[in-house]
Amino acid sequence: MSTQRFHEEGEQLHLGKLAILIRSRRRILVTAGVVTGLCLGTAFIGPRTYTSSATFRPQASSSTLGLFSDARSLAGRLGIDLAAGGGGAESPDFFLTVLTSDEVLKQTASASYFVPGQGAASLSDLLEINEKTPELTLDETMRWLDEAVGLELYLRANAVTITVKTPWREVSRAIAEKLLEEVKRYNVEVRQSQARLERIFVEERVNLALGEMQAWEDSLQNFLAGNRLFGEYSSLRFHHDRLQEEVALHRSVYATLKNSFEQAQILEVRDTPIINIVQSPFLPRRPDSLRLLIRIAIGLFLGCTMGIVYAFAKDALQRSKRDPDPGANAFQEAWSDFAASFPFRRAASSAKPGHRSSPSPG
Repeated sequence: MSTQRFHEEGEQLHLGKLAILIRSRRRILVTAGVVTGLCLGTAFIGPRTYTSSATFRPQASSSTLGLFSDARSLAGRLGIDLAAGGGGAESPDFFLTVLTSDEVLKQTASASYFVPGQGAASLSDLLEINEKTPELTLDETMRWLDEAVGLELYLRANAVTITVKTPWREVSRAIAEKLLEEVKRYNVEVRQSQARLERIFVEERVNLALGEMQAWEDSLQNFLAGNRLFGEYSSLRFHHDRLQEEVALHRSVYATLKNSFEQAQILEVRDTPIINIVQSPFLPRRPDSLRLLIRIAIGLFLGCTMGIVYAFAKDALQRSKRDPDPGANAFQEAWSDFAASFPFRRAASSAKPGHRSSPSPG
């Protein structure tokens, strides 16, 4: 009997909830319609936006990768440490850091952009940003630019995509082009700086290898001057062969380091960026989609949720009036205070018939 009674009470509870929804169907539908209308209205507030994008791939320089490999292998046999040149400056993560740096955003925000019908103007003038000082104006423009620019990293393709969204299609493409220019400039500066450090480092190793080679050559020369005749299998022959091997090895290391030093000098002045442009910035033909279906779905969901919550709250308040208890009374007081906090509710209550304000003194 208890189990059957439990099921009956459960069915009655579900039927009661369904009855609340049916009685409040009009309010729920109206709320859903209003919220959906607000979501749709936000799509038409403000200007339409245009999105331009560009994709590039960092390319490791073959000359940089193979510049010091031979020198390291030979110098390692002599105990000379040639630090490997880092490839971090040519990784996609490095370019993501570059594109989000304050220096790049500052250069991009300070540039002028052409808009048909308005001519060339700075980004702050186009956005009508006018703070108290030029520094604050630039800072606010950089903040807007940081939100307008999107970056996406493709690890498998080793590529970076830049997307720019602005109210002007010409400006969207121009900003994307400006960001690519900054990437190329940083790429050149970093490679030149790295090549300069490599050149200084290898130059020191060249001088060290030259001194060691000359020392072994002097040892061989002194040995030959003091030992003109020695047998084929004597210990002097073994010592002579050993000196010759050391001289040949140090000459090879010196020649390799010298060649690496000359190549580092060339790389230090090379100004060709090593990135592959997969997709150049384009001029968007149409404005961005308003995504009306997504807005409708969000509006219906939020509106129905708000209507259902209101319906159950109202039903609970009405039941608390019929069957009061301490918890219900507390809920009713809280609900009344909440409802009275809205101005339109106060105005409506004051406009009811029979409502009289207290007479003023005098």
